[in-house]
Amino acid sequence: MAATKREIRDSYDNLGGRLYDLRYGAEQREKYETILAEVEVKQHEIILDNGCGTGLLLEYLSTTTIGLDISSSLLSKALTRIRDKYDKHLIQGDAENLPLRDHVFGRVFAITLLQNTPNKARALEEISRVGHKGTRVVVTALKKAFSEEAFRHIIESAGFMIMNFINDEKLSDTIAILSLKIF
Repeated sequence: MAATKREIRDSYDNLGGRLYDLRYGAEQREKYETILAEVEVKQHEIILDNGCGTGLLLEYLSTTTIGLDISSSLLSKALTRIRDKYDKHLIQGDAENLPLRDHVFGRVFAITLLQNTPNKARALEEISRVGHKGTRVVVTALKKAFSEEAFRHIIESAGFMIMNFINDEKLSDTIAILSLKIF
């Protein structure tokens, strides 16, 4: 039986930001570096880091970025990372019901998020809703949670066009770089 949103939130809240970074920080940074070598982030774009955790990705981005996460504990740690940055913002929210306007973001990152969403299709629909035509979306999936075939099926069923698929053996996630098919 899949975990509920409350169980997922409580699990990350109990883990805490410091322990999260100790346990997953190096692994996450490796993913970000691989992704940012493939995806151009333009200075004028507004970025969404959906499932931002402790805000590690925010350190890599030099444009206006919104970090969203369900865990107040992880967001608290993220706040310490962005405290002096005027162009970084945090929101506590649900990836399946994003509290954001339609067609705002030029890039959306959802790194190691899907396995933590009870309704993966809904989370991807929400990503599509907040992106605009031409938005590049990066979604990753833990290899131990999804086969490559299952991951591709989820993405394509949500109406995304796969631009690049990275299945690097040194990474714990498979990376999908996508384009929205809206408008």
